[in-house]
Amino acid sequence: MRTKPRWSRFDTILRRGVIVAVAGAVGAVLWAHRVSTSRESAGYAVGDAFTAPIGVQLDSAPGHLIVWVQSDCTACQQSVDLYRRLFDRRRKTRAVVMGAEPFEFLRRFVDRNRIDAELVLSTRGDLMRFRGSPTLLLIDRGIVRRVWYGRITDPSKELEVLRLMD
Repeated sequence: MRTKPRWSRFDTILRRGVIVAVAGAVGAVLWAHRVSTSRESAGYAVGDAFTAPIGVQLDSAPGHLIVWVQSDCTACQQSVDLYRRLFDRRRKTRAVVMGAEPFEFLRRFVDRNRIDAELVLSTRGDLMRFRGSPTLLLIDRGIVRRVWYGRITDPSKELEVLRLMD
C-alpha cells in the first residue's frame, strides 16, 4: 500500500514559488515576442496613407509634422530642444504632438517643455502604426512623405526636416 507523501510547509511554498516564477518567465517571453513582432510588422513608410484618430482631420491640409512621444521617454525628453527648433521655424507645416497616453500627460509634457504645438492628440497606440518613440512623420495631404525613427542627433537630419517642411 502506497501512502501519499507529506510535504512540509517549506516544500509547498517553494513549489508554488517555482510555479509562479515559471509562469512569469513564460509570460515575459510571450510578451516580448508579441512586442517584437508587432514592432517588426508595424511602422509607416513613405507613400503610406496616414489615418488620423477619429474626429481629427489631417488628410486635406498641405502639411503636418507629427511628433509621436511618450512623456516618460528619455529619448523624447532629450529631443525637446529639437522639437522646439522645428516647431518654431515652421512656416506652412502644422505642428502636432501625439502619444498613446492620457491627454493630461501629453499636455503637461508640451507645456512644461514649451513646445509650440498647434494640436496635441492622445490616442490608443494600437490604432496607430508607430514603431516607438520618438518618431517624426511629415504628412502631406494624408500621405506620409518622410519618417524619422528615434532621436535625431545628426544636424544634417535636422536640416533635412526643416527643408522638407517648407
